[in-house]
Amino acid sequence: MMGGDLRMTTGPARGQAVAIAVDGEDVVAYEGESIAAALLASGHRVTRWTARLEEPRGYFCGMGVCPRTASSPWTTRRTCARA
Repeated sequence: MMGGDLRMTTGPARGQAVAIAVDGEDVVAYEGESIAAALLASGHRVTRWTARLEEPRGYFCGMGVCPRTASSPWTTRRTCARA
C-alpha cells in the first residue's frame, strides 16, 4: 500500500469529506466519489484475494457491472459504483 492521498489537488469541487472504516483503518472519502476511488486514493489496491491460490485482485471494469468487486458477500453493491 502506498502512503498519502493520491487524489488530484486541482479540478472539480469535492463533496464533504467523510471517513469510512476499511479493515480497521479510517479512510477519507468524499461525498459523490465511489468507494473504489477513495480506496485507490488512499493506496489500497487489493479488493479481494482468490480462494484457491490466494492471489490479490484489484478493480476490474470500474463501471459497477462486473461481479469482481462486490463490497461484501451479503450485498450486490459494487465498490466501483458511487455510494
